Amino acid sequence: MLAQQSRDEVYRPPAPEPEAGQSRRIVTVAGPDELLQAIRDLGIDPSKGEAITNQVLAYVGNSPGELRVTADLARSADGQLSLGWLEVGRIDGDGVRLTTNGDGFDAQKLAPKLSTKTLAVRGEMGTTFYNSAVDAGVDDRLISDFAAAFNYDVDFQFELHPGNIFEGAFEQDYNPWGQPVGEPRLLFVALRLDNKSLRFYRFKAGGQYGWFDVNGRSNRRSLMRTPVDGARVASGFGMRFHPIKHFMRLHGGTDFAAPDGTPVYASGNGKVIVAGCCHGDAGTMIAIQHDNGWVTHYFHLSRIVPGIAPGARVTQGERIADVGHTGGATGPHLHYEVVINGVKVDPLKVDTGQGVTLTGVQMAAFRKQRDRVDSARAAGDF
Repeated sequence: MLAQQSRDEVYRPPAPEPEAGQSRRIVTVAGPDELLQAIRDLGIDPSKGEAITNQVLAYVGNSPGELRVTADLARSADGQLSLGWLEVGRIDGDGVRLTTNGDGFDAQKLAPKLSTKTLAVRGEMGTTFYNSAVDAGVDDRLISDFAAAFNYDVDFQFELHPGNIFEGAFEQDYNPWGQPVGEPRLLFVALRLDNKSLRFYRFKAGGQYGWFDVNGRSNRRSLMRTPVDGARVASGFGMRFHPIKHFMRLHGGTDFAAPDGTPVYASGNGKVIVAGCCHGDAGTMIAIQHDNGWVTHYFHLSRIVPGIAPGARVTQGERIADVGHTGGATGPHLHYEVVINGVKVDPLKVDTGQGVTLTGVQMAAFRKQRDRVDSARAAGDF
C-alpha cells in the first residue's frame, strides 16, 4: 500500500465496544432474503426477529448483494439472549446501526464510506507476460488493459523478452472492513525492453481516458499496430510459400493467431466500406477507409458486430468483429492489412505518426495527476 485517502467524509461513528456480559457475533449473508434467518440464528427472541429485520430492510433495501451482520448479544440469568446493538451493512459500508432503547431500537443510517489505496507493482518478464504479471501482483483483471496501453508501441510477441522489467500502479476502493470494492483502476504502466523504455500515465482528456507519456504526449496514433487482443503473430508481411496454393506470393498483411471469437477492433477512426461474407480467400471480411485516406482490411472473420455495415463510422478501438477461419484460412486467425495509395504495406512497420500533446489547463491537470502517481510509486517497497 502506498497511499490512502477518504472518498467520503460523511461522519461514521466507530463501533461501540461490547459491554460487560456481551459477546460479539459477525456473520455474512448472501442477500436480504437471508437476513431474517440470520437474525433468528443469533438466538434472539423469534417474536422480535421479524420486527428487527423489517427495520433493517427499511434502510438497506431489498436489492441483491451480500450483507455483513454484526451484533452484540447478552444472556440473562434465565438464559434468554437479548440484542444490545446491531449493525447491517453492504459491501461498500452503506447500512444501518440499531441500538436498544428499552422497548425497541433506535436506528442510525450509515453512509457508504470507501477509502482508496494506490498500489504499485514491479516485476520481471518470464515465460509469459500474463503469468509474470500475476506473479508480480498485477490483478488479472488489469492485464488486458496493461497490454493495450502499449498497442501502438510494442509487439509483445517479438519485443518482450525474459528479464525485461515491467511496472504498474493502480488504485482500489476498500470498505470500512478492509475488503476491496469494485474494479481496480490502472493508473500507470511502464516497460523496460532491450532497446527502449516506455512509461505512460492514464489521464482523462476531452471526456475520454487515454495514455500519455511523462511530457503529456498521447500514445494514440493514427492506427493501432495490433487490432486483436492476446494474439501472436503467426505470419508476417512479405513473400512466402502459400500453404494451400503451393507457390510463392506476397503475403500482404500480418496474421494474428487467436481462438475463434476473439474480439477484433478497428485500428483507427474511419468509415466502413466493406462488411460481409463470401469474399473468396478472405472469407467474411471488413474494410475501413480511415480519415487519412489509408484503408485497413480484416479477413477470415467468424462474426461481424451488428451495426458494422458499409457507410457506418467506427472509432479507434471499437469492437467490429470476431476472429474466425472463414475463406481460405487453415486455422483461426485474423489476417490484417494496411493499404496506402493502393499499395499494401507492412502493418508492423508503417509509420503511424505521433500523438497530440496536452496544453494549457489539461496539461496542468495532467502534471498534477502524474506527480501524485509518481509520489505513490516512490513510496513503494519493491
